[in-house]
Amino acid sequence: MVDAELIETHLVETEEAKNQVAFSDVLLINKTDLVEQNYEEELKQKLHKQNPLARVLVGNKDAIPTIDLTPQKSP
Repeated sequence: MVDAELIETHLVETEEAKNQVAFSDVLLINKTDLVEQNYEEELKQKLHKQNPLARVLVGNKDAIPTIDLTPQKSP
């Protein structure tokens, strides 16, 4: 879970935040209703640069995305 309002501060101030972003499979940016639309796009790009393998999803208090976490069967 990535707080759109606070993540930049956390990434500067704590090593833990950097590690959580770097090692996550899915990053859900929340509170996007509290930031500008262009910042949301900029943040998605920054997170993708820090962890290009993570899925970056966006949500807010009115719309939280869902993902299917069931394992895929091999052909």
